[in-house]
Amino acid sequence: ILASGVSITTSSSQNIVVNYSATGTFPVLLNADYNGCLAQPFTDSVTIYEMPTSEFFPSVFNGCVPLTVPFNNISLGSQNTYDWNFGDGLKDQVTNPVHIYRTPGVYTVSLSSITENGCRADSTIKNLIEVYALPIGRFEPNPQVADILSPVIQFQNYSSNVATYVWNLGDNTSSTIWSPNHMYSDTGSYNITLMLVSPNGCVDTVRGIVKVEQHFSFYVPNTFTPNGDGVNDYFKGYGVAINKYLLNIYNRWGELIYSTNDYDKPWDGRINNNLVQNDTYVYRIALTDLHEIKHTYVGNVSVIK
Repeated sequence: ILASGVSITTSSSQNIVVNYSATGTFPVLLNADYNGCLAQPFTDSVTIYEMPTSEFFPSVFNGCVPLTVPFNNISLGSQNTYDWNFGDGLKDQVTNPVHIYRTPGVYTVSLSSITENGCRADSTIKNLIEVYALPIGRFEPNPQVADILSPVIQFQNYSSNVATYVWNLGDNTSSTIWSPNHMYSDTGSYNITLMLVSPNGCVDTVRGIVKVEQHFSFYVPNTFTPNGDGVNDYFKGYGVAINKYLLNIYNRWGELIYSTNDYDKPWDGRINNNLVQNDTYVYRIALTDLHEIKHTYVGNVSVIK
């Protein structure tokens, strides 16, 4: 004999299958007899627990990597525990997780709801989350360092997964040519920015620096007049794009009478604060330019007071 709320209330079969339509504890009474002899009645009970539900939805369905997705758990059941599988090899057990997808792809998400009595409900939504790849930006300037006599730099674009793009060439100019050539009008360092947008609207930016330097040139006069009139009173070499500089002055007997490694300290025609006599002297100038190329100049300079 079974209680109400079940598919059958009595049965004379030895083994029966009963479907319970409600939660609760249900008593069961078993009477048995053998050849008309009645056994002692046996009483027990069956407890039916509440079945949970497993339901969820994401706040975000797609986006660019890294994609942050808050998941909303709307499962029913008291004191449930949860097992999440986000489809990218990672799992979680919090009620409402926030998951970050770091690799492009399409992901199936599963949730299991488990009550304190061990009742379990599972749900799986296939291809729920789509994560888009960023554009891959890369470019190379040629040359990276140019001189002002030939200030044209070609920017070779090796980017991929690109729908639209724009160059900022560092001198208040821009370009939408895939691999532009650009001529700079002055020396200096220029910050280059290439902004990229993928077909799915994902954005990336790559940066670089190019330089335009002075073209190396150098000139050495052959005469100077250290007479204090303010005109041609000093001797040195004159040039641009100089990095290191050494000036040595020798008399006709090969004796060193003046030396400096400061480009801004020319020879004033003196030895120990005394003007030298009118004569021809030998100079040797050793320098390196901005590209660390060495240059040496040897010649004669005449002193005329």
